[in-house]
Amino acid sequence: MYKCFQLNMPAMSFAFKCVAESNIESMVQWCAGPMVHVEIIPDKNDIMFTSYMFENFSMNKLSKYAKSDYKILSVDINDTEYDKMIGFLINFVEKKVPYNYTDIIRLSTSMFLMDEEDYESVNDIKNIFCSQAATFILKKCLNEDHCLFNKLQLLNSRFTTPTDLYDVLASVCRSAEHLYIK
Repeated sequence: MYKCFQLNMPAMSFAFKCVAESNIESMVQWCAGPMVHVEIIPDKNDIMFTSYMFENFSMNKLSKYAKSDYKILSVDINDTEYDKMIGFLINFVEKKVPYNYTDIIRLSTSMFLMDEEDYESVNDIKNIFCSQAATFILKKCLNEDHCLFNKLQLLNSRFTTPTDLYDVLASVCRSAEHLYIK
C-alpha cells in the first residue's frame, strides 16, 4: 500500500482560500461551504495553477499565503504522478481553457442535476473551475495504490466544491507550512 507520507518524494500542494473577499466568494461560501477557491502548487517550482472567474486557466508566480486566509494541504506523490499532473496543468494553460460557468451554476442551483458523467480524459475538458481542475488531476494522475485514490474516485470532478475536496484531502494530508508567510 502506498504510504501518504514519504521522505524525498515530490508533492503537489493545494491552497484552499477560506476567507470570502467579494460578493461572489460570499455566495460560494453560502452555497458550498467554507472553502471558496483552490490553487494548485507544484512542489518543485515557484508557480501555481488555478482557474479564476472571468479568466482562462492560468499559471502564475507563486506568492506565499496568509495562514489566516488559506489552509494548505500537501499530497505526497511519486515522480510519475507529478509529471503527469504537470502535463495536464500545462495542457489546460496552453489550451487557454476558460472558466466553467455551466457546471458551477448547476452546482450552486440544482443539486439533482449532478448525475452528469465526469470527464474521462483531458481532451474532454472544454472549460474548468478551480476545484474541478484539482479534483480531475488527482483522480486521473494518482496511482491506484495511493492512499487517496479510492476516496477521490467517489467524487465527480465536475461537481466537487473546494470544500468537498478539502474534506477529502484533510483526512490524510499534511499541512504545507513552508507555503505560509512567516
